[in-house]
Amino acid sequence: MITGKIRSPDEFDPTDFRRTLPRFQPDTFPKNLAIVDTVSEIAKRHNATAGQLALAWLLAQGNEVIPIPG
Repeated sequence: MITGKIRSPDEFDPTDFRRTLPRFQPDTFPKNLAIVDTVSEIAKRHNATAGQLALAWLLAQGNEVIPIPG
């Protein structure tokens, strides 16, 4: 589980634009957190961060995929 990160949409400032995005709505936020926690656990087993795991997966998809950081 990622600690020190936002774990509830209620933690956003009332004027934060993310409150309007579907992935941060109260009914979908827990589902996305579950995915984040799963990816983090897999990364931990490989002594990597979730970001490193995501990048490794992306690079393994083939030469047609170009990661754009940001």
